[in-house]
Amino acid sequence: MSAAALDEAAGLGKSHVSDYLSGRKDRLSDDVLELIADVLNTTPQWLLTASGPETRDALTRQRVSASDVLHIDRANIMGVGKRDNREIKIISMNLMSGDCELADKAASGLHRGVIVDPDIFLPGNAYAMAMATHNQISVLVKRVTMKSGDDIWFITDTA
Repeated sequence: MSAAALDEAAGLGKSHVSDYLSGRKDRLSDDVLELIADVLNTTPQWLLTASGPETRDALTRQRVSASDVLHIDRANIMGVGKRDNREIKIISMNLMSGDCELADKAASGLHRGVIVDPDIFLPGNAYAMAMATHNQISVLVKRVTMKSGDDIWFITDTA
């Protein structure tokens, strides 16, 4: 697809994409990046970093589903931890549902999570920026332990 065709498909002004690709523009706004990602069936994260889910379809196939997590059968819960301030690294994230996979040095390995902070829907939010730059982010977390032994981390806010 040409830059002009991408501009048109995304509903952008003439030469918006080609100006960026040629260096006449140094960055794309979050809103424009989202429009381009929609047209290309990819994610803004993939466009910026070539990491994380490559297609929007891949986002729907992540291990955690927000609808599943938010409708947990109480009979399967062993316990809910206290709210805790943690330094995490977001490995992958679905901006639409808040489903994520995260790493935490204090609790080794990868963990399933859901970001329930409404800020996730804002352009340029702290979660998306931390993931795109591969930086750690300080968050407030409550862990839900299931009878299966799995933990689901509910991220409620940045700290």
